[in-house]
Amino acid sequence: MNPGKVPIQELNSSSGLGKIQALIQTYQYYLQMIRDVTGLNEARDGSSQDKNSLVGLQKMAANASNVATRHIKQASLYLTLKLAENVSLKIADALNFP
Repeated sequence: MNPGKVPIQELNSSSGLGKIQALIQTYQYYLQMIRDVTGLNEARDGSSQDKNSLVGLQKMAANASNVATRHIKQASLYLTLKLAENVSLKIADALNFP
């Protein structure tokens, strides 16, 4: 079955609670898909902090997520640096050549 075929469809459960549970389950599914694709995990976004989990395990999970998204951070820093250089050159040109 292609879920993208029908954009809006009625949930098959009859009770209101069942429909809410189906929506929550769908939300959790898509949230997990986003986490899998982007490399973010629960330790990094802070959504499920278990009070009994070890600090070392949380740090390892956060570090793995940092490794997965390091290229995004480096690209952001590079773009910010180039933007600042270009803005400063434009300002210098505007002041030197009015």
